Formats: sequence, C-alpha cells, structure tokens
Amino acid sequence: MHTKPLPFLSVVVLLSLMLSLMLPTSVLADDIIQEEPTPEETTSEEAAPAGEAPEEGDEAGDSTPSAPEIVETLSEEDLVLVDAASGEPIVLGSEQAEEIMQEPIDPFIIRGGTTYSFTSADCDPLTAGDQPCSDPIQKAIDFSLDGEVIFIEPGVYVEQLEITKSITLQSTAPGVVIQSPNVLVDSFPSPGYTNKPIVYVHGADNVNLIGLTIDGDGNGNGNYRFIGIGYYNAGGMISDSTIMNITDTPFSGSQHGLGIYAYVNDGNPYNLVIDGNIVENYQKNGITLVGTTLTVEVTDNTVTGAGPLSAPGSPAQNGIQLSGGTSGLIQGNTVTGNNYDVSSNWISTGILLYGAGEVDVLDNFVDGNDVNLYLIGGGDTLIDGNTFSNGDWDGIYVYGTANNVTITNNLISGNEEGLGTNVVDESKMIVENNEFSGNTYGLSHYDAEELDATGNYWGCPGGPDDPACDTVVDGNVLYDPWKLISPFFVNKFQINSMLSCDGPTILTLPGAELTIAERCDVKAMSVPFTQGQLPGSLPDGWDFVSAFGVGFYNGNQDVTMNPGTSMQVEMVIPPAHYGAEFAILYWDPAASGWVSLPVEVVDDLVTTATTYGGLFVLVTR
Repeated sequence: MHTKPLPFLSVVVLLSLMLSLMLPTSVLADDIIQEEPTPEETTSEEAAPAGEAPEEGDEAGDSTPSAPEIVETLSEEDLVLVDAASGEPIVLGSEQAEEIMQEPIDPFIIRGGTTYSFTSADCDPLTAGDQPCSDPIQKAIDFSLDGEVIFIEPGVYVEQLEITKSITLQSTAPGVVIQSPNVLVDSFPSPGYTNKPIVYVHGADNVNLIGLTIDGDGNGNGNYRFIGIGYYNAGGMISDSTIMNITDTPFSGSQHGLGIYAYVNDGNPYNLVIDGNIVENYQKNGITLVGTTLTVEVTDNTVTGAGPLSAPGSPAQNGIQLSGGTSGLIQGNTVTGNNYDVSSNWISTGILLYGAGEVDVLDNFVDGNDVNLYLIGGGDTLIDGNTFSNGDWDGIYVYGTANNVTITNNLISGNEEGLGTNVVDESKMIVENNEFSGNTYGLSHYDAEELDATGNYWGCPGGPDDPACDTVVDGNVLYDPWKLISPFFVNKFQINSMLSCDGPTILTLPGAELTIAERCDVKAMSVPFTQGQLPGSLPDGWDFVSAFGVGFYNGNQDVTMNPGTSMQVEMVIPPAHYGAEFAILYWDPAASGWVSLPVEVVDDLVTTATTYGGLFVLVTR
C-alpha cells in the first residue's frame, strides 16, 4: 500500500478533510456508498459531486481553498500532521505541510468515507507497499463498483480505458487529458470494421464521462478504425468534454477517425446523452450513432470539421450522423466546416440522418457544410427552428423518405440550393413558415408529384415569381400564398413589441404610427418596405411614398386579430407631397392584388382603420 515518505495525519483522515474542503460536503458523507444505487437510481445529478464546471473565463480554482486556507481549517479542528517515520508532529503553517497537502491524489474514489487514491507510484490501495503502474485511471476503474464516481485531477494520462461498469469518470478541474497510446489493444466489431477507441465503454447502461479531454494525438496510423470515445452496447452520458485529434499523422484520406461512436446490436435498449462537448480535428466523422434500439440526445455541442478539403483522396466528413434506426433529439448544436471538393461526386454533411428512426432536429446552427442537413430515408422527422446557411450544395436535402417530414420555422440562407426534395410521398411533407433568402435556388423539387410549400418567406415580399426573391425550380411546387414578412424577427424588425394589456399599444415607425387596441397576448412586429420590395406593381397613376408591414405572432406562428380588435394606421405625408391626393393600399395575398382602404387626411397625416395585419403602402397622385 502506498504511503507518503513524508508525514501524514492518517492518509484517510487527511484526504477526507482536504476533499471536504474542496468538494461539496453533501457528496463526501460517510454513507455515500453504504447502499449501492442501481443504474436507474444513479442520475447525472447524483454523479456530479464536483459541482458545476466554471464558466468560460473563470479561474478554475476560484472555488477551491488554497493550502493556507486548508491549514487554517485544520488548525481550528485541532488536527495536526504527523511524520510517519519519526512520529513527530509537523507545524501546519510550514512549507512542508503545504507541499504535502498540495500533492495530487488522483485518480481517487470515495467509498464509505474512505478515499482510495491511484497514482503511477501506487495503483493498489489495498496492498502493502508501492504497486507502480502506467495506467492509474484503468486501475481505479477496475477497483470501482457500480454507481461510484472516479474523480480525476488535471494531468495527461496516456492510457486506453475499458469500462464495463455503470460508473462516472469526472474531472475535478479543467485539464484532465486522456491521451491515446501509440497502440490501442482493445477493440469492438461493427460491420466491416474493427473499432479501436481510446475510451471503450461496453456492456453497461449508465457510464458517464464528465469534463474530460480525449486526445487522439494523431495516433490513427496503425489503429484502424480510430475512435475517440466508443460506446458498444452501452449507454450513459458524455458531457462538458473535448474530443480532438482523432486523425492519422499526417491527416489522410483513410476513412476513419471518429470523435464519438456508439454502436448497438444486441437488441437491448440504451440511452446516450451527448451534451455540451467540443468535437474537433476528426478525420472522418464528429459524432456517429448507430442502432435500432439506441435513443440519443445530442445537445449543445460544437462540432467542427477540417474543411474545406480539396486534396485528392481526402475524406468526406460528417459532423453529426444518426443511422441504422437510431432515434432521438439533435438540438442546440453548432456544426461547421464539413465540406469537400465540390467538383467531386462525394459530399460532406453537417447533420446526416441516414436510415435513422424518429428524430427531432431543433434549434441548431449548421453553417458552411456541403449539405447542411441530409435526410435519407428513415422515420418521422421534425426539422424546426434551425439555421442552415452557406452550404456549398444544399441547406436541406431530403431523399427517398416515405415517412412524415416536417420542415418549419427554419432560416435557410446563402446555400446553392435552399431545399432539395425527392421523396416517396409528398403528402407527408410539411414545408411551412421558413425563410428562404440569399440562396442561388430557393427550392428544387425533383419529382412530378406536387409539393405544398405555401406559407414560406422567399427573401422579399414578391415571392418566388419575383427575380429579387429566392426562386422555385425543377418541379411541381405550390408556393402561393407566401409570407410577405420573414418569420425571423431578430435584426429585421424595427418593431418587436408585446401588446400591452393596460390600454392601446402605440408603435412608431419611420413615417407611420400604429395604435392597436383590444389585443395583448401576442407580439406585434413591423418593418418598413421600399418600393422595390413590394410584391406587385402599384395601380396605374399612383406613386409610391412609403410602406410598412405588420404581423402578429405567438412564438413563430402567425395569429389573426381577435374579433373586436382594432388597429389605427397613421402615415405621415412628406412636405414635398402636401396638397396632393393620397390613398393607403393593402396587399391582399389571397387575391394577389392591391385593395384601397378608406382614409382620412388631416394636416400631414393619412389615417385608416383595419382589423388585420399585412402590408400597407401610402401612395399619392
């Protein structure tokens, strides 16, 4: 058993006291492991005794007492350090005492109030004398029981880890690096591959990895297929970690190098949460999840490809891939940089759903990939609230699916093709309330059956028939009526205001003022229009003065005004037009034409009353 050659107060007592100061006392209670929790009872909250990770920019040690502070607390408890050899006490305020207390004790497990530590000098806390090893984390894993937490202090650990128990590996502070050895021995099969992960989890359903850095160190050569973290017939959580350098040296076209790979083939259900991680410098895929009985939550990760890759033989990368029937949620992720030489027949994708199960893709930012989202076959799919931008090929491409696909509330901009579709049953597709803007082609439908794409915004009020808007090409698409105003309000609307319940709401725009009464449960949003943005030519003889659009929304959904609701529109007459005749025109999207509203002209104001939102234009002659 490893003992320090320098003094100790009883290793158990000293370590427990130090840890009680550095970690929340509630998780260091003596009865922490008296009853082993089942995997179902061990939640992610129970498995996080080190508390929340510091915010970016915080000092990692801000909440950790210094050695002098620990000394002060020990003194108040009338405790001392004792030299193991001589039995003589050591002054708590001495440099020798502080050095002892600052020595790393990692990795370690707290069991029944006793702390068991594992170091390269002694990897067996139950055997007398030093038992040196090169894999202290693996020795801690072997020693651990289901439900326990292995705390790991900052440092570089060159190990391949194998985990077959429902345990948690958690850093005590940033800087815990698990680096790939040159040769990875343990592996698991998947069709056509032998997978060699740096961290290999299998046969357990609640394995949590928290706050770690998994560094492949470019050791893919000779370790085909190279994996950062591999879950094989296993579940749990990977959170607040960085997975990087899962490549060959030098970076090559070999089709391997996966940051996170989960594969399930034993027929048992598993759940895997992948949350708040950074996945970067991978050779083939960032996150790959495969299995009909695997359910995943992939949330708030940043996945960055190496693109653009243009050298012959470079791999076509994918940021996040679900296939083989995997179901779940992809939400709040940022996926960029997966792009390949566009002159080839291969493409990279930001998010690839290839024969997946039921999947919700929500609120992601997917930018600068060949195809930002590629959906091939699979189960019912909801694609909502995302940004798909600057794709070399497509913002979204849907191919071959026979199930329900709902594409709503997405910003699709700056792509070669905003949305491409070639599906089995167009009646099962909903494409609504999206903004298509700045794409070379807004929507391309590669099928003879009609696709309903009404209720979208095409970059300007004129819709796909207007050359200034995104166009609809290559197919039978119903797109009229379309939205005159973008469903995305941020940085677009000069007015974005919740209507008051205390009385009429007055909204002021350049050249116009709106007074809205008897409606207070929605937001009013308004933006000025130029003449070039109008959806149709003005009636003969009338000249443009000013225009604005106003809409009412609950979340991202249009709502109509309640019966009894009124809106008074006042539009300002510029001095150059004093004395002329005026009218306020309203664009009727159903009739695709202008309607003249009754007006009253008083001084420099033209006023009308209405009960609906839309596009209003002040004209003169």
